[in-house]
Amino acid sequence: IKKQDKIDNLVPIHVAIDIEKFQNAKENPRIDLEIEKSKFVISTVARLTAVKNLDVLVKAFAKFIHNKNKNAMLAIFGEGELKGELEKLIIELKIENKVKFFGFQNNISDLVKISDVFVLPSYYEPFGTAAAEAGVAKIPVIISNAGGGMKEYIINSETGFQFNVGDVDDLEKYLTELFKKPELKKKMGENLSKRVIENYSPNIIAEKVIDVYQKVLN
Repeated sequence: IKKQDKIDNLVPIHVAIDIEKFQNAKENPRIDLEIEKSKFVISTVARLTAVKNLDVLVKAFAKFIHNKNKNAMLAIFGEGELKGELEKLIIELKIENKVKFFGFQNNISDLVKISDVFVLPSYYEPFGTAAAEAGVAKIPVIISNAGGGMKEYIINSETGFQFNVGDVDDLEKYLTELFKKPELKKKMGENLSKRVIENYSPNIIAEKVIDVYQKVLN
């Protein structure tokens, strides 16, 4: 079998997203986390490791805070070995009262709804399940343009934004745009939700798997 034949016969099957869990999540989880309704909340769900590139998000958020919006906060969900370094950076940037670490959480389907914007700045993501899940909740998503499989559903300027990987100024620019344009933020969230539901619902993924088996068997 030629190498090209093997590649041509590959069929990608993506992760199925539990649509109902996110559609039925708590409507106002900010109350449980004691977050003011007026806050502009930027969030991320990630392991606190180098590949997730979270220092870029922290730096972009600091610029956003100092230049544009004092009434914002950064919510970080996850654990990892770089937590100490991130905490040190946050103190150096004088934004320690604007950033909160929530650690690992089992009920992300509820908590993601605290967000105005969701960010995954990773150097690499195979699929970015957390971003797709945020999309179901109609949260606009910003990813790096090294986003791997996320590029299939984060269509730049349509369902979200793709910033130049590692570029603090570029990420801050998109945070500002979504802050200044609430109608754009709402529209992007709706577009992303529609795209994720239409392509990654459990029944859609199941149909793709069945189709692959039927083609093999025939």
